[in-house]
Amino acid sequence: MKKILILILLGVVGLSAHAIPLFPFFVDVAGDYDEKTPPELAVLQIPFMYSKKPASFSTLASADEFLKDVLPFSSEKIDRKEEVMKNKVKRVTYSSPMTDGRISILYLVEIPGKGFFAAYNEIPGKQE
Repeated sequence: MKKILILILLGVVGLSAHAIPLFPFFVDVAGDYDEKTPPELAVLQIPFMYSKKPASFSTLASADEFLKDVLPFSSEKIDRKEEVMKNKVKRVTYSSPMTDGRISILYLVEIPGKGFFAAYNEIPGKQE
């Protein structure tokens, strides 16, 4: 019973701080993920805790539309950034502060000729 009360309390504190970890949403997109950075993403020189070429989503656009539908933008502090990098690599980044001071980041990356990848990382610091 004590554990349930602690979990409820942590949930309330997290919601009141407008903090949300994006990891569950990464799993929704990536499915069965790997604890490594694939060679295709290594060239981007971005650190990732987890990554995967999703089976459920074949394009960045379809995964991005899914996330726009399920992420609680109205009640949480979630930032979305879209960019086209060199060599026409498309990247959409979702980020949100967490209660412990880290930032939860979900990446959607589409590399021409290599396909679509989802990746996740948590970094220390404050969100810009």
